[in-house]
Amino acid sequence: MLAVLTEGDGCGGHVQEAASSLSQLSTQMVFSMLAHLTQWSRHTLLARIKHSESGDYQRVVAFLKGIPQDVLAKASLGSKSYTRALMHFEAYILENKEDIQDHLRFLQTLYAAMHEPGGVRGANALRREEPSLREHILEHESIGLLRDATACYDRAIQLESDQIGHYHVSSMLGLGQLSTVVTQVNGVLANRPQWKSDLNTYRVEAAWKLSKWDLLEDYLGSAG
Repeated sequence: MLAVLTEGDGCGGHVQEAASSLSQLSTQMVFSMLAHLTQWSRHTLLARIKHSESGDYQRVVAFLKGIPQDVLAKASLGSKSYTRALMHFEAYILENKEDIQDHLRFLQTLYAAMHEPGGVRGANALRREEPSLREHILEHESIGLLRDATACYDRAIQLESDQIGHYHVSSMLGLGQLSTVVTQVNGVLANRPQWKSDLNTYRVEAAWKLSKWDLLEDYLGSAG
């Protein structure tokens, strides 16, 4: 179960669509099993079963406690179960008496995924240190400041050109800079073809919105 829940940790970018779908399905299955075990343990405790059966209850409870809350929070975020992610994150902070400063990036990412700009701004307000470019990007995107987000992406690329996360051009798509998206992604993939599975979707969307059907056909063909 831990192998499934931590499958996405450490990935540099988006995984391929088929793999992502399988990963999410596996994660949801694990969460369904955990929910069943949790419900069973609560029912068993309330039913006050006989001592001869209490060993099963203790083993199940120990098993559930053995899965770290932060792992469950990250897996929930990865499977787009945002409310569950927030629940496990709060449990992790409280149970381990963690310093929230060490986890503001995760909290900000979670609120951004939930489309909660107030939460994103609140996480930034808690910072004792200057936010990173990535953290600025999350805040700008969450409140619709796409030009500012694009400027931060450009700066991040200048500083760390080998980080694929800086080349996700969703802000440009939101601004309608479709031809720029196609040009930039083509330029990046010319030098780093191994990033095609992560970036191809952006130029596919741009070509479709531009009604460039010949380009769309080429990009969809290259994705296969």
